[in-house]
Amino acid sequence: MQRALVNLMSASFPGFESRTNITIRMDGRILTDIDFVIIDSHYGDVILCQLKFQDTYGADIRARESRMSRLLEESVVWLSAMDRWVATGELAVRSALRLPRKRRITRIRKLIIAKHHAHALIGACLARLSTKIPLLQHGLSFSMQSNL
Repeated sequence: MQRALVNLMSASFPGFESRTNITIRMDGRILTDIDFVIIDSHYGDVILCQLKFQDTYGADIRARESRMSRLLEESVVWLSAMDRWVATGELAVRSALRLPRKRRITRIRKLIIAKHHAHALIGACLARLSTKIPLLQHGLSFSMQSNL
């Protein structure tokens, strides 16, 4: 699924670069990971992407609530980790993403792509944008939070 999303983003936005499976470390310990990164070298935008694929719940309301709350919890943890990591400075970001010094970074955004239960992120006010447009045809919805 990760490769399909990277291919979709690359086909939809020519000129973008991507990186995949990046382990983020702070103080010598693993903080989290980034499933893939989209880099717009022209405008300097960097989008840190995390995939969240929860199982469907069928008619079981308890399972639905459990999976929604787990998605919310995992999303909050990942977003917090990203905030802490980005706050360490541009040098750490450039190093982890293998970006050359001449490449400007104007904005860093965080994108959580959820196959199911993305509406839980909206209810928790984590999502500034939640839509099912282009990714709907691929069975996905997404949420985005900006640092700015």
